[in-house]
Parts: sequence; structure tokens; C-alpha cells
Amino acid sequence: MRKSSKTAIKRFAIRQEDGAHVLYFLNRYGYVVRLGRFESYGAALWFLHDVKGETELMSFDRLCAMALGVQSCFAEWRVSCGL
Repeated sequence: MRKSSKTAIKRFAIRQEDGAHVLYFLNRYGYVVRLGRFESYGAALWFLHDVKGETELMSFDRLCAMALGVQSCFAEWRVSCGL
């Protein structure tokens, strides 16, 4: 079986919390995961600079909305498959 050459876009958000900048990631299952806490916005961006593949930086609210969409798709898939 041949593997597809398509790669998923990695989606991130940076949100300011308690004087620091927190980096969040949308995982493949539709959950928003906290990756790390940085002293500056620039430091969080520098971390993203090292991520392999295509990335997208969006607002935290948009990342959460996208997560709900992914989770809804999984829920519909489970129902249609009888799981």
C-alpha cells in the first residue's frame, strides 16, 4: 500500500495569559492542547519557526471553533458507522 504524500496543516494559536504567552495546538482528534508557556510573543513565534511542514497561526477563538467542527465530524462519523 502506497502512503499519501499529503500532510496535514498544523494549526496553532498564541494567547496571552497572566503576563506570559501560551502556545496552543489543534491535534488530529479535534482537541486544543497547550504546548508551552513563553515569556514573549516572539519566543512563541520562534518555537513555531522550527515546526516542520505547513503551519497556520490563528486566534485562540478560531482555533477552538475549528476544534468543535472536527469533533462534530468525528461524532457524525461514529453515528453513521454505528459505533
